[in-house]
Amino acid sequence: MWKNFERGIFASDLGMIGMWVDYGIIPLIAIYAVLINVLRRKYMPLAMKFISLHIILVPTIFHFWTNPGIALFVLIIYLNAHYTEKYKKLLKDASDNISQL
Repeated sequence: MWKNFERGIFASDLGMIGMWVDYGIIPLIAIYAVLINVLRRKYMPLAMKFISLHIILVPTIFHFWTNPGIALFVLIIYLNAHYTEKYKKLLKDASDNISQL
């Protein structure tokens, strides 16, 4: 392990693992909770499911402290909230239409 430090490779350089080293486990749990939520919902678009699965399977290239990483996670969190609200509204409209019959 120390040989890696001598070569300039640190645990904080390894994407989500580095996020755990820098920020702790709580932000990592929050991000993984959103990603798993996206994967479990049937109404989420397939592209979001693939992106979430890729982030979970290849955690070393995704990180949170630079602009592309932050923008990606903000976009995933926003789209998760957007599609969840859209699905809830669709269910509410469907139940209102059934009750009107």
